Amino acid sequence: MNASSSPPPRFLPTLTEVVDPASLVPAPAPETPELEQVVRLVMQRLQAELERRLQEQIQVMLQQQLQILRASICEQMEPLVRQSVVELLHPMAGQETMK
Repeated sequence: MNASSSPPPRFLPTLTEVVDPASLVPAPAPETPELEQVVRLVMQRLQAELERRLQEQIQVMLQQQLQILRASICEQMEPLVRQSVVELLHPMAGQETMK
């Protein structure tokens, strides 16, 4: 059956009431969260990124400190190694310097 062959409905709804827009009660405005709540929520969402960046910065700083420490230790050890090698190669030279 196609739509053009069916008879129109017996009763059709019609608009009979005119509504004055000024008489409508406005919907309550949505509550705005307080500043502290918004800040706390944003910080919670950023926490993972902050942790990742902090770990990266700590690794960089540790690496720099390790390089400085390595250079300092090598600088302190070189004269001791030199003295030990000299004493091993020339055992008499080491004893003469002790007298």
